[in-house]
Amino acid sequence: MTLMTLLEGARVVITLGPGGVGKTSTAASLALRAARSRRTLVCTIDPARRLASSLGQDLGDEPTAVAPERFEAAGLEPCTGLYAMMLDPATALDRLLLSAGRDPAAVERLRSHPLYVTMARDLPGMNEYAAVARLHELHLDQRWDLILLDTPPTTHALDFLDSPGRMLRALRSPVVSWLVKPYLKAGRVSLELLGGAKAYVLRRLARIVGTGLLEQMAEFLVLFETVLDGVSERIDLVSQLLSGSDVRYVVVTTPASTSVQEAAELAAQLRRRRLRAHGLVINRVHRLAEGAPLRPEEIASELARLPEVERMAAPDQLRLLKWLSLTHARYQLLARADRAQTLHLSERFGASPLVVEVPLMAEEVHDLGGLARMASHL
Repeated sequence: MTLMTLLEGARVVITLGPGGVGKTSTAASLALRAARSRRTLVCTIDPARRLASSLGQDLGDEPTAVAPERFEAAGLEPCTGLYAMMLDPATALDRLLLSAGRDPAAVERLRSHPLYVTMARDLPGMNEYAAVARLHELHLDQRWDLILLDTPPTTHALDFLDSPGRMLRALRSPVVSWLVKPYLKAGRVSLELLGGAKAYVLRRLARIVGTGLLEQMAEFLVLFETVLDGVSERIDLVSQLLSGSDVRYVVVTTPASTSVQEAAELAAQLRRRRLRAHGLVINRVHRLAEGAPLRPEEIASELARLPEVERMAAPDQLRLLKWLSLTHARYQLLARADRAQTLHLSERFGASPLVVEVPLMAEEVHDLGGLARMASHL
């Protein structure tokens, strides 16, 4: 079974894994294959622009068709079913508020509030939350038969999975409620209108952080109350989407020991979230050739058949033979090490995922031609 066969019943495919192992290339390669028969969208929340580079065109927050001339330039048959985009967190957050709010004026005040601007730009996890909110929106769009999402490296990918629940817990926090209710009861954002023990605590707090900042925080939270129900509803829907039966998780790694360890830990964390890895892609594998390794005399026999080698002086031929024999021996060591790491990782993942090996290629995957070569192994 190939990975493409496994993904036939999927509507959303999410690639996860350590940094620098080829997640973007895997997502784009799968999309390239799928687009021959399904209208396919590949998108990324990785701030590195590898997807745009691989496809050879600029990407924005709206899906864009990969131009036919890109396929022709790579020597591939043109395809009209492949679209790509790069999720913009700030735009996604604005779209979320506009769809969740019942009071357009309050939404506009919230969007222009200094703390909202700071939160959208700097708060950890906001990029990931905005991305899953946008993913849910795209999932509802019937234009796409398949959506492939490329995520940031492992730590941030887990933020992506956790962000809906974490955001909801923060918004429903008793501390937030405790801070907001006095202001709501007073009818305006002003400490002067508050009384009782809460006012005493808030005034003491104001001495530390400043009255202006405290009232600004309360104003922001009061404004957020106007969209909270709508945001909570969408968070629930996003959580359902991430655990849905039409979503597939594909973990991508290389045989390098650090990447293997990180991928294994990622699989364990998926299980703790009651999710599972449906596929495991082990990229850049040194593969052992069939049969026994070549002996130096066999390498010499093959070299002797090349006209370029025949024209070389005898000492140069000997140096070439020595260099190739050493390289071949080192490659065999790397291939055996990769085989051991692959078996170890497969055992750590268990029987659940489909394991696919992608061999180390002569050239880096950096364009449509490279994506097509990688797709042939998936």
